Amino acid sequence: MAEKLSAISLNVKFHWGYSVKEPLFTASQPAFRVPPPPTLIGALSYPMFVRKMAEVKAERDESRAADVLKLCPWATCRFLDLDPSLLIETTDVNRVNLSLGVRSAHLYPQSPNLWGVQPHGKIYAPGATMELIYFTYDPELVEKCAWGIVRIGTKESLVSVESVEVRDLFPCDSEEIKIHHLTPVDIIDINSVKGNYIILKLPELKNKWYEFGIRGRNPLEYIRRYLLPLNSVKVRLNNRGVGVRDSAGCEYALPKEVVGNAS
Repeated sequence: MAEKLSAISLNVKFHWGYSVKEPLFTASQPAFRVPPPPTLIGALSYPMFVRKMAEVKAERDESRAADVLKLCPWATCRFLDLDPSLLIETTDVNRVNLSLGVRSAHLYPQSPNLWGVQPHGKIYAPGATMELIYFTYDPELVEKCAWGIVRIGTKESLVSVESVEVRDLFPCDSEEIKIHHLTPVDIIDINSVKGNYIILKLPELKNKWYEFGIRGRNPLEYIRRYLLPLNSVKVRLNNRGVGVRDSAGCEYALPKEVVGNAS
């Protein structure tokens, strides 16, 4: 095992809430209840890369977030001061530009086909505090860049970073671990869970989400079921999961492939 993983814990406070749109919707834009892991990686890519260089890599036709994923193979989150089961999506009506979906014959100045009305989903959680955890091979760089995170989701989903902490990771030897954070359902024995939780369908942490264009691929193939504890739950891992504990005493269930090359 060549590389060592560390955990970066940071607390962020939402100004009004957040909006992370579900894929495959055009006439409406519903929002995920919690920010999915690919969005957390995207939030870190802005201070790490986008402020210094172009957001899009022309030579590879992908987002800079793909480079962050190489440094941070996993990311997760939890709310610190509210019950996530009480989060409610609200919908605002927005005037949006439809030119990308309009035939060229109808694209001309003052065309009535250029603009339309769409309902866009948002999660209102003003002042709510969320803990983000990045598992990384370069804790020094990620700690520095984490202070520059300004949004999670759309550009209007502003956050303030309250604290950043680097933590060492150690293996968990116990058969049962206590978790607090967003965790894939398929790496645990769901029948063993003790405690209250909700199940969410969210995008899994795959490089495919950062490539432009989905030709020949079905985005639904990259949606995964996640367990989000309402406070904390005890779980047993199956053969696809690995338990780790950080230097603050917090335990996590990670996919085995994430720690496969880490010591």
